Amino acid sequence: FNRAMAEEEVPAETKKAILEKFFSLSPPGEFNDVEKSVRKLVCDDELVDSIVEEAQRKYNEDQLVLFDVEHEGKKFKGIVSSEGRNEDGSYSLPTRGVRFEFDQKEKKPTSVESDETEVAEEHKALCEGLLSYVDDAFFGGASEVYASSTGGYNAVFSGAKFNARNMWNGRWKSRYEVKVEGEEVKIDGEAHIVVHYYEDGNVQLDSKRPLSASAKVEGSLSKAFAEVLRKAENSFHNAVFNVNSELSESAFKDLRRQLPINKQKFDWDRISMHKLAKELPK
Repeated sequence: FNRAMAEEEVPAETKKAILEKFFSLSPPGEFNDVEKSVRKLVCDDELVDSIVEEAQRKYNEDQLVLFDVEHEGKKFKGIVSSEGRNEDGSYSLPTRGVRFEFDQKEKKPTSVESDETEVAEEHKALCEGLLSYVDDAFFGGASEVYASSTGGYNAVFSGAKFNARNMWNGRWKSRYEVKVEGEEVKIDGEAHIVVHYYEDGNVQLDSKRPLSASAKVEGSLSKAFAEVLRKAENSFHNAVFNVNSELSESAFKDLRRQLPINKQKFDWDRISMHKLAKELPK
């Protein structure tokens, strides 16, 4: 690496690829902050403008961004996903029977209208089971189930909390392929959690795990589906909890001594007395 290489012009397509990567790695709820920083770094608004709209759409769909919906006197939370995007760029929520356009930058639905597409009873049961699980497991979460071209279903759901005042944000998001075969419901997918803490620094927890599980359907498909989700996701939740609980007793202790080299606690009261004694003659 030399000065000539450093001053060599980077191709526009390479710049775009780098910026797209930056945007895709934005912490939960911080895409707009990353965009502001990127604009300051590259000093090329035209370049940023050429990719930011598409980058934000991909980011919102990947993050399963939540939003508030009001339709025909009802208020509820919706979710944006690639699974729910239609060919014309609009989105659908089969559980709620609505179709809408979405403002990716403002994260708000527009042109919300009723969707009369018929939903099969099996599909309805899965939606009910997923909604039951998400309402129980997440604070302010949202979910949706979509029929898949392979004959099964795609279930997506997420929950997020943002606390900019205390400089932390976090999101849990999950995606599963769901199959109902005879008297058994199977799930195969991934749960992903990202937490960003940025007070006087930049610390992130980014953990994901592939999850698969199945359960016998004994009477109610919705209850069996909710139970198999709970079983799979609790295993991941407990693993994350245990790892972080152990950090304070292992890795974090290795970062600093618990006691000085002499193994004696420092007497802060004594040092205060010494300081006072020095000041008295003055």
